[in-house]
Amino acid sequence: MLTGKLEVRHDTWAYDWLAAQSKTRADYVCAADLDAFTRSARPAVTKQGLIKGGGGRHEKNDTSRIDDRSSWVLGWTNQAKLDALLAKATQLTKESAAITGRTREITLQQKKRASVGEALTLLGTVSSYTDRHASVAELEQVEQQKKDLVAEVGSTSSPRNSPARTPRSSAAEQLSVPAARSSAASATNTAK
Repeated sequence: MLTGKLEVRHDTWAYDWLAAQSKTRADYVCAADLDAFTRSARPAVTKQGLIKGGGGRHEKNDTSRIDDRSSWVLGWTNQAKLDALLAKATQLTKESAAITGRTREITLQQKKRASVGEALTLLGTVSSYTDRHASVAELEQVEQQKKDLVAEVGSTSSPRNSPARTPRSSAAEQLSVPAARSSAASATNTAK
C-alpha cells in the first residue's frame, strides 16, 4: 500500500492532518508491473506514474518526467530538488548565452548584407559606365603615338643638335593633344 510507504514526521505541526489525508487520499496498491496493476480490484499506482482510481478510471500525468527531481521532493530535505533546479538553471543560462552569441552573428551578417544591398542599389543608379576595353584600346593607341613620335624625334636629331631643340618640344605638344582629346572623351562618357 502507498500509505505504508509514506512516513509523516511526528514533530511537524500538521502531523494529524497529513496522516488522515494520506489514509484517505493515498490508499493505493503499489503495483510492481502493468499486469499486477490491471488485476488489482483496488485503486493502484505504478512506478511509471500510471494511476487507477475508483470506478476503474486510469490516468497518467505526463506534464513532467517521473525521474525529474525538480518537480517533486522525496525525503525530509529538498536539497535534491534544489540541486536539480540549479543544474537546470545553469544549463538554460549556457543555452541562452549560445543563442545570444548566435543572434549577434546573425545581426552582423544582416548588416553586411544590407550594406552590400545598398552598394548594389547605388551601383544600379549609375546610368553609364566607362567602357574598359575602349579605354584600354585608346591608351594603347596613345602609347603607340608616343613611341612613333619619340622615334621620329630620335631619327631627325643629329649630334650637333641640342636636346632642347624645337622638334622635341613640338613632339611633346603633339603628344599632349591626343591626351587632351582622350581626357575630354572620357569626361563626356562619364557625364552620359
